[in-house]
Amino acid sequence: MPAHSTLADAITTIALSVPQAYGYVIIVAAILALEILFIGFLYPGAARRKVFSKEFIKNNFSELHQKEVGGEIDNLLGYPDMGSGFYSQKLSYKQWYDFNIAQRVHYNFLEMAPSTFVSLLLGGLYFPIASAGFGLGLAVFRLVYCIGYTGKGPKGKSIGAAGNDFCLLALIILTVITGWRIASGAGP
Repeated sequence: MPAHSTLADAITTIALSVPQAYGYVIIVAAILALEILFIGFLYPGAARRKVFSKEFIKNNFSELHQKEVGGEIDNLLGYPDMGSGFYSQKLSYKQWYDFNIAQRVHYNFLEMAPSTFVSLLLGGLYFPIASAGFGLGLAVFRLVYCIGYTGKGPKGKSIGAAGNDFCLLALIILTVITGWRIASGAGP
């Protein structure tokens, strides 16, 4: 291997052309981003409005808030309580359980988002149609997961979770193959 005089000499530039079908990958990425937003509004947002109502906050914490923090308590739908905090101590078990399931539906999606988007966008460089298909599968199975989990509890999320895991694993495999092709200089 030749000696390099500068760091810039040691860096190899790879020209990468994006196939026209990559547009589908971008569209699916946008669909997933919108789905994250809407699931946050629909599931934990609705549950939060239900359990941490203005009346609930006022009746249970107005006096304490005035004493400890000063001023009137703002109706922030129970924020900063995320389902297991101070305000949650006043919830019934059923309210706490339902609220935390709604929170987990959204959190799980957020936890999977980085690996989903990275794998979708990178795997799509060489496999745009397959990546878009698996990404769309993720979007569909995510809805199945949300509906099952909030409707039947943890046992109701199985089909959605399995479908999500399968689609994400497929995207990761496509990303590894893409990386290998780029690193080895293989063509499309």
